[in-house]
Amino acid sequence: MLWALLSVAGVFAFANLKLALFPDITFPVVVVSATSHEFDVAQNERTVTTPLESALHGLPGVTRIHSLTYPQFVVVDLSFDVSQGHTQRRDQVAAALAGVRLPRGTRVEPVMAGRV
Repeated sequence: MLWALLSVAGVFAFANLKLALFPDITFPVVVVSATSHEFDVAQNERTVTTPLESALHGLPGVTRIHSLTYPQFVVVDLSFDVSQGHTQRRDQVAAALAGVRLPRGTRVEPVMAGRV
């Protein structure tokens, strides 16, 4: 009798499980772009890319930092774990960038949040 009761309860519990073939997991990604007046890529990397990466390196939850340096343009993208949403991560990155000292005329574009 106990075996039959446990079997019925097991079948009922299995039928009520929420299963998804492709669960909705979004990984927060924040992209920072900066424009400068420096045409030399090596100088742009030294004066813009490196300070941005240094400021962003210690953020909690960062799983990957990737940067691209071009003449007059820098892009840094950060991938985060899923413990917080896009808005919290974007605000966290904006706060970290607030104290970064960059060359005169360098503009850090608004931080964009997305998902992968």
